Amino acid sequence: MNQLRNIGDTTVRASVRKAGGDPSGIEFVELAFPDAPAALQNGQVDAIWVVEPFVSQARAQGARPVAWNFADAAPGLTVAMYFTTSKTDPDLVRRFSAAINESLRYADSHPGEVRRS
Repeated sequence: MNQLRNIGDTTVRASVRKAGGDPSGIEFVELAFPDAPAALQNGQVDAIWVVEPFVSQARAQGARPVAWNFADAAPGLTVAMYFTTSKTDPDLVRRFSAAINESLRYADSHPGEVRRS
């Protein structure tokens, strides 16, 4: 967990509850995302919660996903946003938004493929 008492541990608890588990037994440890795959590999922790590119790094080292806490906790959850100023070319903003939305639609309709990549 890269930061305690934040969206990571909140959604992990929700994901565990949704799966029928009791999250009260989880002891969260704060680790920087880049350090988490190694902590899992060397047995310092039993599980990690990371974001890309660290998900792919951990999987390449043999880790296996057991849950997708953001999706489990609240499908459609907003966890990131993009901002710009009014000086940015409006057409660039429109094209960027269209590309992001297209990628999200693709990911939503191909979840298995996206999670494998």
